[in-house]
Amino acid sequence: MGRTELYGDDPQNQTEGDGILQNTKTEYGSSERTSVVWPEMEQLLPPLSVEQFSSLESDILEDGCYAPIIVNEDMVIVDGHNRFRICEKHGLPFKMLVFSFADLLEAKQWALDTQKGRRNLDKWELGKIALKLKPGIEARARKNMSAGGGDQKSKGAKSGLTALSGPISPISTRKELANTVGIGEVTMGKAMQIDERAPAAIKEALDNGELSC
Repeated sequence: MGRTELYGDDPQNQTEGDGILQNTKTEYGSSERTSVVWPEMEQLLPPLSVEQFSSLESDILEDGCYAPIIVNEDMVIVDGHNRFRICEKHGLPFKMLVFSFADLLEAKQWALDTQKGRRNLDKWELGKIALKLKPGIEARARKNMSAGGGDQKSKGAKSGLTALSGPISPISTRKELANTVGIGEVTMGKAMQIDERAPAAIKEALDNGELSC
């Protein structure tokens, strides 16, 4: 098998409550199970600065990795990639706490919500994260429309099937993205336009904090 399959249709891989994450209370040591790094999860958030990474590394070298790394039921890391990299670099033990997520989008949203409280992410950084979530949000919207119109007989429900034949409204998508990362809809629209049309120099200036979104 190639890439690790994070989420399937097996009900055993779903959370109770359909869409609500679950702390399974299962914990493993790094000597017991091997964690998996999936680039799509590791690259969701902007990397730490050299100073931030160095500070975290010094803290772990002094006190150990006392906070567990969060993994899903397939042992894929959802939160704690920097701590994992530092422990791996220095051969340090760490704990892994297993959470169950309904799908990949829920795992990404949880990681974002967790990290937003720890980092000072600006609007441009949040906008870029939202754009990474866009395919999952659109896929979920299509799935919801299909479920709402498939087995219902009302005209309102059947209209969902018609909506499936066309693209999701850009305005609705923009609003959903904005709500997901906690920025205004207008700001999200600016981020989308910059991502699509702005020259590389503008994006680089935003990345470096020389401009604001």
